Amino acid sequence: MSILTRNLGKIMIILMLVIPNTVLMASGDGAQITKLEKGLMFWSLVTFFIVFLILSKVAWKPLIAGLEQRENTIRGNIEDAEKKQKEAAQKLQEYEEKLSKAEDEVKAIFDSAKTNAEQIKKEMIAEANKECDSIRARAENDIKLAKQQAVEEVFKTAADISIAISTKLIQESLDEKKQAKIIEDTLKTFEDLKTLN
Repeated sequence: MSILTRNLGKIMIILMLVIPNTVLMASGDGAQITKLEKGLMFWSLVTFFIVFLILSKVAWKPLIAGLEQRENTIRGNIEDAEKKQKEAAQKLQEYEEKLSKAEDEVKAIFDSAKTNAEQIKKEMIAEANKECDSIRARAENDIKLAKQQAVEEVFKTAADISIAISTKLIQESLDEKKQAKIIEDTLKTFEDLKTLN
């Protein structure tokens, strides 16, 4: 039984005591409030108990049943609301966890992509440096070979010129003027060859 059902009898008794005083106040001047009329009080009590007995037999049970049904309905609605609130809170927590996981996955993907990009960048730079070093080494080797060939050619040309000078000097027994002119012409030829290389 609910609190209202248990206290309904007490409420009725309080009303029974209050109603006669209210009737007295309404019927005349305020001086009669303290003066109780026994006959009126008696018939009021008798009427009240008769109405109370009739109501308790006829209306009390349906009234109590209606109140209890209403109380149960309200209690059920409150329980349903609490249950739905718990379910909503649980779903909210699940969605927040899923969102957090999704954010973590996105962050991991971005971190992985960034790491891969940095790795590819390092590999490309290393490959470019390697290619540059290879080109530089080939160029230095080509320069070195060209220099050696030029030196060898200079020595060969110098040897050929020396042989030519010697041959001319031997073939002609020339005076010193002619020998100087031949040497000068040969040196000029050597310088011309040098500028061509």
